[in-house]
Amino acid sequence: MPPKRKTSWTPEDNERLKTMVENGLSVLRAAASLKCSMDAARTQARKLGAPFPTVREARRKFAGDPQSSWRSH
Repeated sequence: MPPKRKTSWTPEDNERLKTMVENGLSVLRAAASLKCSMDAARTQARKLGAPFPTVREARRKFAGDPQSSWRSH
């Protein structure tokens, strides 16, 4: 079970989350770093106006990359 946040989102948490989204980190890594669930991180990012990319968008981004291995399987 994912860790539960016992406190509300602080302004520092919000800034870290926005930075993570801008730097292209996955929602999984952001949630682990912030010690919250992926749903909590995804929801908070959306509330801040910086949503994580959808799976479809992420796949489209890497589709033209010859180094990506997700297409070779």
